[in-house]
This record gives sequence, C-alpha cells and structure tokens, in this order.
Amino acid sequence: MGTAPPVLGLAGWAVSAIDYAWGPPPVAVLKQYGVTVVGRYVGPQAWGKTDTTGELQTLAAAGISTFLAFEAVANDSTGGYSAGQTNARLALASSPHPAFGISRPIYFAVDAAIDPQSAVAYFQGICSIIDPANVGDYGEGDLNQRLH
Repeated sequence: MGTAPPVLGLAGWAVSAIDYAWGPPPVAVLKQYGVTVVGRYVGPQAWGKTDTTGELQTLAAAGISTFLAFEAVANDSTGGYSAGQTNARLALASSPHPAFGISRPIYFAVDAAIDPQSAVAYFQGICSIIDPANVGDYGEGDLNQRLH
C-alpha cells in the first residue's frame, strides 16, 4: 500500500474563477487566492443570492470580472418557450448593470437532470427576448452541445 497524496487546501491551488450564490467572500480573500473571475446570480434581490450593483462595482474596482447566471429554480428549463421569455425579461430587469444581456452575456442555469432536448424550447424563448449572441447556457455538456 502506497502513501496517500497530500491534501491541498486552496492555498495550494492557483484559482482563477469561482462562482457562489450565498455569502460573498471578502474581495481581499478572492485576491489572495488569485481569483480573477467570479460567477454570480441575477434575479430579484429578494432571492438573496443575486449580485448587486455595489458588489459588481467592488469586484470591478479590484480587477475581478463578473459573469451572471439566471436561475429561479433548478428545473426552469422544463417550462418551455414562455418560461424562457419570462425568465429572460426577469434577468434583464434585475441585472446589476445594463450591459448584461446587451453587450455581455447572461447565462441561464440548468441544474436539474433533464433530457437536453427538453430545454430547447426554453432557450428559444430566451433568445426571442435577448440576442442569442448574449445568451449562454450553464449546465451539462450534453445540453451545451445540443444548444450550440
């Protein structure tokens, strides 16, 4: 039996991008670990997990880029075309900066185990509201391949 490899904490890794929904870490900690990109959520502030204009500005001032993902519930994508339209409008209305959805993409999360084909209508609905060049999917590889 061999010796187990050492367990490395974050200090042993070169981190460049992370995403988080709750409890944003202090910018100083992000910088300490080499984070240059942060993924956050977009949606109504009442959800509690969404990015704010202040957080976006603080990250930008520290040289940390942000990408935004929309997710109301894990199975949003099973709602079809009209759900895609509704969620696209909600994402645009609650964006912490007007560039998202216009010149920067908004990613729409698919966290449920689904048949990728079932999400096509949902993303078609999104793309009827937001230019497809500014829409991304944030999910499994099969879904990514189906949509692209």
